[in-house]
Amino acid sequence: MFHAYLNAGVDPHGDQVPLEDEKRAAAAAAADKRVAQVLAGLPAGTTVLVAGLADTGVTPHLRVAIAKGPGYGKGHLSSSAVRQPGMVTLTDTTSTALKLLGLPEPKQAVGSQWRFDQSDSTTEDRVGSLVDEDVAAQAIRSVQGSFYWVLFATQLLLYGIAAVALRRLNDRPQSRARILGGTRVIALIGGAAPGASFLAGVVPWWKAGHPTPVLIGAVLGFSVLLAAAGLAGPWRRSPVAPGLVITGVTALVLALDVMSGSSLQLNSLMGYTALVAGRFYGFGNQAFSLFAVAAILTAAWLAEYPLKAGRRFVAVGVVAVVGVFAVAVDGLPAWGADFGGVLAMVPAFAMLGMLVAGKKVSLWKLGAFCVAGLALVLFISYLNAQSANPTHLGRFWQDLMGGDAWDVVERKFSAMVGSLGYWPFTLALAGAVGFLFFVLARPTRYRASLLDKAYQRSRTMRPALICALAVGVIGTLVNDSGVVILSVSFSLATPLMLASGVRSWEMDLQDEGRQRSERPESRSASAG
Repeated sequence: MFHAYLNAGVDPHGDQVPLEDEKRAAAAAAADKRVAQVLAGLPAGTTVLVAGLADTGVTPHLRVAIAKGPGYGKGHLSSSAVRQPGMVTLTDTTSTALKLLGLPEPKQAVGSQWRFDQSDSTTEDRVGSLVDEDVAAQAIRSVQGSFYWVLFATQLLLYGIAAVALRRLNDRPQSRARILGGTRVIALIGGAAPGASFLAGVVPWWKAGHPTPVLIGAVLGFSVLLAAAGLAGPWRRSPVAPGLVITGVTALVLALDVMSGSSLQLNSLMGYTALVAGRFYGFGNQAFSLFAVAAILTAAWLAEYPLKAGRRFVAVGVVAVVGVFAVAVDGLPAWGADFGGVLAMVPAFAMLGMLVAGKKVSLWKLGAFCVAGLALVLFISYLNAQSANPTHLGRFWQDLMGGDAWDVVERKFSAMVGSLGYWPFTLALAGAVGFLFFVLARPTRYRASLLDKAYQRSRTMRPALICALAVGVIGTLVNDSGVVILSVSFSLATPLMLASGVRSWEMDLQDEGRQRSERPESRSASAG
């Protein structure tokens, strides 16, 4: 253990203080000199592990990890606990040291052995890529909290403007068309923003001189692009098709990402960051919530087309295929590795299948679906526990068999209850629920509510909303993020429900206008 910083900016009592660049460079040089002295005195074939164990100031950063010896060469380090190239954790250091020393690893230990991934790139390029990871993590850390405030505040402002605008519609066709059309476009952009926050990762914003503004610009750009795709083709006339484009792209992007390494999840606004180190692969709670609701809405609105053609069996098959795929992506340890997500998605998709089939869902059936979800996730956990490197699903099974699972459940339940104190999410949830029931569900001056208008135009709109609420509520109850799950669910579902309701209203007004123009007295008045 090297204490190069004890005389260069770190308080002896353990408090971190800022360090001047000159002193930091001197301390790094001193540490490097000590490492060289140790290496010079080691016998050939010795494996040396070097890890940065603390930050150099009050701002957290990613730290160095280096391995030299047999089995380690020119490339990056990684581990099965992280699954990200160039990244390992401190708990991986313990596992690696024990493995190299030939000592048994205690049951309580977590982490995996460092793994060497060969690379032909230059040392400068490899170091540059690791610096980019730190820059991205810093940018996300600085803006992530504000992003949720801005996202939810913007959506609440949208709800307020929509409520006022829809209540003040007049009888002038052009004015009504502008208000309804503008409200629909803004709602679609708002519904596209959560998915766009992940798509922004395909742009190397962290390489910009000012990465945070570029990141925000990328999110806004992809939001507009997704909304434009929903309104670009002949499907724009449908109440559900524009929303289907947004939910389909959102679900597909998230699914492909976790199936290919979770590169868009890491250091993203609604994913996870390497600085927090809560997750490095699979679905985090916010991403699960977004994926689950997007998959539910996609399945429901895809089933709309065979239902309209009278092919109910095909519609149920569509829901089943999407549901099986979504649950597999979310729950399998190789992909989403999400325990609570399976518990929420299985009953939600089962409900959706029954509602699309025209069947009623009782509390007993819902309970049976929840038990089926529990049985499935426990089976996955059992299989994962047999692997050489189990994820947290496998470790939960091990805790269950060892009698320690109740501590895990109690800890997650306490965190779920405590999540009510996350004011950005709680306030956003209250606003979305209020808008849903007091604006979308209340009758307009034209008698029917926006939701009723959407229900009349779409046979799957009601099942879609019910099951989206179900997956959000169940996900809230079984995940430690609690209210965050439901808030993210509403951030996608509510704007798209508003867009669908507004479009249904537009279609009603257009039908009324055509009917008036086709009346005999209207034609004779026009002729005169």
